[in-house]
Amino acid sequence: MCETHHSLANINKYSPSDEHIEEMEALLKNTALNSIDKMHLSFGLARAYENTNQFEKSFQYLVKGNALIRSAKEYSTANSGYIFTQIKQFFDGLPDTSLTQKNNMMCCRFSSLECHGQAQAR
Repeated sequence: MCETHHSLANINKYSPSDEHIEEMEALLKNTALNSIDKMHLSFGLARAYENTNQFEKSFQYLVKGNALIRSAKEYSTANSGYIFTQIKQFFDGLPDTSLTQKNNMMCCRFSSLECHGQAQAR
């Protein structure tokens, strides 16, 4: 539901007294919303306030939306470092072949590390 408000905000032209802004503000106050819905509303409001030249409010909602994204994602620099080290070691150990062949071999080997390039390389 809240993703729709975000999408509408990206295509609408707003005036400062637009009812859709008021609606998104009211929805964002709902404590039962999950963080993804709050993120979509925050980005929708950021876009709406940008459209009305209220840049300080827009920036505040961008900050809020980005904080919600970061809190919802599990990211570990240590884990990413480990994955990149494994990938580098793999490629360094291969004979000089085409990048597509290397990518196919790597994706088969590192499928447990969620290699997203596998479908594109085949």
